[in-house]
Amino acid sequence: SLFGESLRVAPKSSLKVSRTKKFFFGDKM
Repeated sequence: SLFGESLRVAPKSSLKVSRTKKFFFGDKM
């Protein structure tokens, strides 16, 4: 999935992952 790939692409960038999750899930989190 795109989400899983983004985690693999930037595993060290926890901030980026956090922003990516916010982008994908929006206000649901």
